[in-house]
Amino acid sequence: MTEIRIGIAGCAGRMGRTLVAETLATMQEFGQSAKPLWATEGSCGKYCPEVGDEVAWIGRYYTLLLSQGEVARFDWYCYDIYGILWNGEELTPIGVALGVMQDDWGYVGGSFAGCTATQEPNCTGQGQIYTCGLTEGNTGTTGQVAWYDSQGNTCSYTPSGSGWVDYKDLYGNTVQYNGGAVTLTNSPILFEK
Repeated sequence: MTEIRIGIAGCAGRMGRTLVAETLATMQEFGQSAKPLWATEGSCGKYCPEVGDEVAWIGRYYTLLLSQGEVARFDWYCYDIYGILWNGEELTPIGVALGVMQDDWGYVGGSFAGCTATQEPNCTGQGQIYTCGLTEGNTGTTGQVAWYDSQGNTCSYTPSGSGWVDYKDLYGNTVQYNGGAVTLTNSPILFEK
């Protein structure tokens, strides 16, 4: 096997991070630390009761998992949502979001410069703006993933730096970016140069 796979179903947050850390320690103990770690069979469990929030949750969770530099790939709770389901039906919204992040956003083979969380006074609700620098794996394009972690609230945000040409959502939509502030929700978007 060229990778190590762990199931983290129902292990959101601290429990999921603990499982990843313990798996990495075991891989090192047995001389397997050169192999990539894939987190499979994960879900948000009780943390996202609504379908729309599942898409936002998977975007945040997958980004944070990958940005730690410990997990190379994450799949939702079943293996077949990345392609057309075996019975010929269309992908679920979560399957679409995973495909968008892995292929269009360049998460597969990409690298993160880490994530930061900041509080801004112009936001509704209580929360933080998360930003994660990304070098896309498919093109080498510089990107920045951003979201506001306060469910049901919004925040005005202008990406730092210059040269941003568009931003993409988890549904595969691309919007031309001409500068200025955009409205962030709890669903991540990807700014690209």
